[in-house]
Amino acid sequence: MIVVAQSGRFATVIYDLHCEYSATRTRVFLQWRTYQGYRLMQFAKPVYELRWADDLRSELAEKPRATGYEVATRLPNGKINPNSLEITSYDLWGPDQDSGENGSWRYQENTGQYALTSFEVDPYSEQGLEPKKAAALRGKRFVLFPIEKCVSEPAEK
Repeated sequence: MIVVAQSGRFATVIYDLHCEYSATRTRVFLQWRTYQGYRLMQFAKPVYELRWADDLRSELAEKPRATGYEVATRLPNGKINPNSLEITSYDLWGPDQDSGENGSWRYQENTGQYALTSFEVDPYSEQGLEPKKAAALRGKRFVLFPIEKCVSEPAEK
């Protein structure tokens, strides 16, 4: 439980709840406000598609980019910073859990909601690739948010 704000009889509290959901340590966050009660916190998350150039999934046909946003209420491996109230989350996938996505959200006191501040995806699973290719792809991430940090390459003519 984290007390976000308290003034006289008014208070805002955020609860960090652990859920067992598959093999991932999942978190949900509840907010309680005086005279408003409990509310399940929601988080914007980019929707994207990975288009592969080969069957080994060692090369993307194009860089992933956000095509829209969805609302998430569960955050895999979510963690809240009790001082800044920032929430971070990472979701690992693949046979060796060496690929995945991570994001962070900042609490906005005026609205009582969280705003997406960053989101990255590491689409490459190095398992089954030749060592040189695996080493070149290890840790390669694509920024999907904020959009101004997404670098686009010129279109081929």
